[in-house]
Formats: sequence, structure tokens, C-alpha cells
Amino acid sequence: MLDPAFCLVLLAPAVSPSPVHQRPEPPLSQVRALNQEEGAELSDDELQKRIDAWVSGEDVKDGEQCLCSLAGRSREVWEPRLKAWWELSQEEAATDSLGYLREVTQVLLLTALRRMQGRPDPLTVEAALLGEGPYLFPQLPVVGVRLLHTEGETATFPMQIGGDYRSGRLSRWDVEFRDAKGKPHGGVDDWTSMFGGGMSQRLPVGPGFVWGIDQDEPWNLDREEGEPKPPLPIPLPVAAYRRPATFGKYTLRVAYHDSATIADESDSTGRILFRSQELEFEWAPRAVEISKADEARVNAALEKLYKEKKVSLTGFHLPGYQGSKAEDAHALDHLFVEGWKAVPILIDNLQVARIPSQRAHLIAALYDLTGLESPQGWSARGAIGNYELYGGYVPAGSGVKSTPARGSGTGKIRAQAQDRVVERWLGHRHNFAVKRK
Repeated sequence: MLDPAFCLVLLAPAVSPSPVHQRPEPPLSQVRALNQEEGAELSDDELQKRIDAWVSGEDVKDGEQCLCSLAGRSREVWEPRLKAWWELSQEEAATDSLGYLREVTQVLLLTALRRMQGRPDPLTVEAALLGEGPYLFPQLPVVGVRLLHTEGETATFPMQIGGDYRSGRLSRWDVEFRDAKGKPHGGVDDWTSMFGGGMSQRLPVGPGFVWGIDQDEPWNLDREEGEPKPPLPIPLPVAAYRRPATFGKYTLRVAYHDSATIADESDSTGRILFRSQELEFEWAPRAVEISKADEARVNAALEKLYKEKKVSLTGFHLPGYQGSKAEDAHALDHLFVEGWKAVPILIDNLQVARIPSQRAHLIAALYDLTGLESPQGWSARGAIGNYELYGGYVPAGSGVKSTPARGSGTGKIRAQAQDRVVERWLGHRHNFAVKRK
């Protein structure tokens, strides 16, 4: 198990197989120094002035970092000061005189106080893997999380409920890895989104509070009157946050912040985060067997795909959709029928393809099958040119051809963008253990 730190520093990877966003990786010996960096050279009195200003509502940008820099300082000196700030915030909260920025400070102050006292954090992150492994590339675990007011904690404080979901992931949550040797392994974060934010409210939470998926809402048809049910865990797909840069055994922990979108930050040094217990999983290459007949069917589907005037993007991937063998089905349906063994064949074709329109179809088909390397990401803009975006297949499985398009994109194919995406896909070849029959 890892020693609990005064505040969390996200630590990140060594080498990635593809040129995507990396998170910094300070060694373990630097964690404490990084936590104290902003306030290390300040005297106790100077540090108190900064925190005083922050608590009183001034926009002191390093207020949270100043609290982090209290790690290692005298409990005898700082416990009374933290307690006084916390009690002042409680008095002002009782008169409803706190503004939003000062409400945000409350849970941070209380957490700093509890850590200085050697007591548990006021919020507990409860996490568990949903489903069982093995986890084969590109699939990663889904973690179910709930946020609880810590048992034995008596204080009530305001907390942000909801929000920060419009990017497609819950951005106030994040995931950190350690490898089998205990080394921080932050992984690869290649998430892209043009949106952010979301509706939320700041509510007082106290003993008994649990934040998860509410089972007692009116739209829950299984709800029984008079029998409240505990909230279900919120599913967090690990792949939406980061993936390991290499295969192996890992432990992961989930981190939460009450106001900052830590999933979007390259470095969360100086953040006071709440972390879950450790969970273990193993990530391995995907083994596929490919026969000459398999390769012939995939290449035939590709020839059919190349004749489509527009590239097709879908919102669903393997293994959720199985495709269709019908002769008049869309070429993508035929590729879905072939399953994972189609992916290495498509990558091989992508390596030798030179016609931009064919490369566009290959890039889109690889994304459709795997959910990786979205051609709609910022660095991939222009990689596929004109495309149709489908929101989903109808449950009856009638396939791409009969599913109405939910959107489209236009524009010329940009060679540089295409080359970047091709390079990343060629880096994925070693993620498949291919056996030719």
C-alpha cells in the first residue's frame, strides 16, 4: 500500500508507443518537495498572511498550494490556526455570508485540518472494478465510484454536486497508476473535447451523505415506495482518463477534487485531492489468429469501403456491435463481423496506402472498430475530410446502411494531419500478438 500523502501529486509515464499527450513524472523523492514548493521559503507568519487573504475571499491563486505547503510544518503552530479558519468559515456559513469562492475553501480547509490532526479526510472515495479481467488491448477496466461523507466525521460543509460532464468524462475525477514495482506510471492521456462544464449545485453535506447514481428517482421503474435504496456506483471508464504506456500489472487509484477539473490538468501538484483505495489489474496485448481467408474477406470489405463517397464514423465499437454478413450490408458491417482480427490487417493496409481518400477510410474504420485515435481530435483535424457521423445502430441490428446519419463534417483532407494519425496507428501494431495461420 502507498503511504497517504498530505496532498496528491499526479505522476506520469515513461515512454508511450504513440506521440500523444504525456503527464510529467517527478520521482517519488520529489513528491514532498513539490508539495511545499510554493510556500517552502515563506515563514509561518508570511504563509499565514497568504492563507488569511485566501480565506477572506481574495483571489489568491496559490491558496490551495499554501495549504499543501503546510506538510511537515509544526502541528503545534498550525493546528490552532487551521481550526480558527475553519470555525470562522462555519460561523459565516451560518449567516449565509459566504460567496462561491469562499464556499470552495471550506472543504479544503477542513481537509487540511484533518490531515494536520492525523485524522481521516472528511470525504471518502469508494471504488471497485466493475466486471472482471483479463483486460486486453485496447479495453481497460471500468471503475465504479461513490463519494461518501467519512464515517465518524461530524462536520457539515458545502460540496459541488454534478457538473463538469460535457467533455464526455467526469472531469473532477482522475486515475493514477503504479506499475508492479511501485513506480508511478501516469500513462497516456489523449482525450480531446471541445466542450466542458455542466449543470451543478453546491449543497451542504453531512453525516450519511453518499454521492452516486440515485436509485430513488421517479424514473427508476424498479423503485419501491417507502424503501430507499443506496446510490449505485458511478462508472468511470479508465480509458476516458488515461491508459498505461506499456503492458503489465498495475494498481490504480481514483482521485477526486471538489472544484478543479483535474482530468484536464497536465499536473495536479498542489491540489488537495481525495483518493480511493488501490485496485489491481493486468493489461495485456490482444492475441489474434489470422488466416489467409480472413485476410481475403477483410480486403474485400475494404475494396467495398473505398467506393463509399463519404467516410462513416460511428459512436460504438467492438465488442458491442457484431456487424452483419448480409451481402447488401455496409462494408463496415462486414468489418465488424471479422472482429478484432480485422484491426491488424487494416493497420497493415494503412502502412502501404498512398491515396488520401483510402487512408481516410482506413483511419475512420480503425476508430469505428476500436474507439482509439479519434479523427475528430484536435491533432487529427482534417485527417479524413468529408464524413457522416452516426449516433448508433438500431437495436434490431439493421446496420450502418439503414441507420440515419446524426451529423456530418466537411473539409479537405490535410496530409499532415493524416500522417500524424497514421504514425500513431503504426505505433499500435505491437499491441496485437498476431499469429498467421
